Amino acid sequence: MERVTGKMALKTVAGCVLALSASAAFSGTMGPASVSAGRVYLGVFGGGGAVTGPDMRQSATAFFIEAQGGPLAVDGKGSSRSSSTGMIGGHIGYAWNNMSSYFPLTPAVELEGYYMGGVELKGHEISSDTVRLDAHDFLVTLPQKTGVFLVNAVLNSDNTAFGRFRPYVGVGIGSAVVSVSGASSIQISPPEPGLNHFNAHTSDTDVAFAAQPKIGVHFDVNPRTNVFVEYRYLYLSSTHYTFGSTVVAGHAATSPWLATTKSQSYNMGTIGIQFDL
Repeated sequence: MERVTGKMALKTVAGCVLALSASAAFSGTMGPASVSAGRVYLGVFGGGGAVTGPDMRQSATAFFIEAQGGPLAVDGKGSSRSSSTGMIGGHIGYAWNNMSSYFPLTPAVELEGYYMGGVELKGHEISSDTVRLDAHDFLVTLPQKTGVFLVNAVLNSDNTAFGRFRPYVGVGIGSAVVSVSGASSIQISPPEPGLNHFNAHTSDTDVAFAAQPKIGVHFDVNPRTNVFVEYRYLYLSSTHYTFGSTVVAGHAATSPWLATTKSQSYNMGTIGIQFDL
């Protein structure tokens, strides 16, 4: 219940933030006449990077018969390796015009979404040693696909300072939908080669809090079109998944497996093109 409530809360907060930001973004064209008119723009981008391997955990109960010692709690913990990722996305934004020659910066707000694929978190030696087993280690693999949805506040340099080049910085918050498909947990000590302990069900989805700073530079191709390159750091909060029980003839059955990845940190570079509408 706590997990379901957390997911609903994250979705609600993200929805409220998006709605409020959309209202703010277009207030420049609908607000008082004293507000300087601005411009609406649309951008698309792509790139890639890497995620720093987060700590991982898996837990379940193995239902051994009493002659074998009775039920055994399995609670494995360990770290995972870094993984590369590719990404593609877009944004729509509203930028206000510079209202002072003494402050050559223009604020903007964006609604941004992007997809990340190719991440495969691998946890080596996820260990759950007990008094009944001196070694109880697993190799856990979680292939991830992630959709990220953010509201960004951006501060752009205008073109009076650097000609056609316009550096910018931004920060965003929102949520990410993280899907795992084809998860596996292979016991490597004592070895059980080829047996996926998640075999009854290998997919699940969770929602995480997302935050990112980014820094980049626009190059004006013409007054209404520019290309940009940027670096962005993405933080995702911890995610929780429920995978299927171990159901194999000759092996002790288990309860459904609970798997957790701690917060994830992505470093990414992107390149894109942006148009004024």
